[in-house]
Amino acid sequence: MTGAQSEVGRRRRTGKKTLRLLLWLPVPVLLFWALRGVPFRYIGLALGRLSPGRLATLLIVNLAFIAALALRWVWILRCLGEKASSVAMLRLAAARLAGFSVSYLSPGPQFGGEPLQLFLAHRWTGLSYARGSASLLIDRSFDLAGNFAFIGFGLSTLGSLRIPGIPAGGAPLLGPALLSAGLLLALVPLAYITAVFAGFRPLSRLADRLPERMRGTGRLSGVAALIHEAEGEVAAYGRRPGSAFVLLVVFFIAVQGLAVLELWLTLGYLDFAPPLGRTALILAGGKLALYLPVPGGLGALEATQRALLSLLGYGPGTALALSAYIRLRDLFFASAGLLAAAIGLRPLEGRGQEK
Repeated sequence: MTGAQSEVGRRRRTGKKTLRLLLWLPVPVLLFWALRGVPFRYIGLALGRLSPGRLATLLIVNLAFIAALALRWVWILRCLGEKASSVAMLRLAAARLAGFSVSYLSPGPQFGGEPLQLFLAHRWTGLSYARGSASLLIDRSFDLAGNFAFIGFGLSTLGSLRIPGIPAGGAPLLGPALLSAGLLLALVPLAYITAVFAGFRPLSRLADRLPERMRGTGRLSGVAALIHEAEGEVAAYGRRPGSAFVLLVVFFIAVQGLAVLELWLTLGYLDFAPPLGRTALILAGGKLALYLPVPGGLGALEATQRALLSLLGYGPGTALALSAYIRLRDLFFASAGLLAAAIGLRPLEGRGQEK
């Protein structure tokens, strides 16, 4: 490596460290605001209402939620021509959970675990990288579209609340504005999928426009070829747009419905159950917080839920009790995902070379 290349590498590493530091900077500020004046004894009393029977019910609903996400991925793979046995479906679900753990625990807006998810699916089921990448492009696009649409619908109910600092005349405009913003964001991933279905390949064109000296290197050349092949698989999936639309609608209802049910049950068990419309608002705020560029949504989730529950007339202790439950729940499933990753990343001793 020449001196100039070494200097470029050093600057890149410094830039990455600076970016990580900047991502962490808002966290203590948000946590301080969310936690100030909170009676921690109240949080313990609220969490104490989660009896073993109630926790078992919440576990069942959460497992149904995870199953719905895994089934959406399996359905997409089936539409791409990939057959999955019952054992393979369980392995794909474990791979997805492992990917979630990396996305949740790493800095950034809930992405980053896809390479691990794809690798484990390839190792455990023989899924090709091209078809697996195509399925993840479709799955993540549907996931983003569904979540952004739900965030828009959920936050639109803020227009019916009296929010300090917003004039009475502006309140009726707030709901439609938030709904429109959510739906516009939902259209972005759907526009990408529709473009590929129509024969356009945005990522492939982007890869083709890379400088020749970059495309000629072994690793980037392989990535460019994988992108071309994956978008070809996505285009093949789009030959049945009716099935794609049904998949989007059915799993939007299943995934978002189970998420609302789980939160509604949790709020009821913690002894402060708002109606379903307000539950959707709280869930939408939590989803939005997790998309902010803060590691694990730390601080952002707590601050968002405190602000929303305050608007709904609940105290800060109520908001922090809910946040504490959500953190414990997510860390439980992230730990399960890390265990699955540890098992999947073990060397393949005595089984020959992987194809």
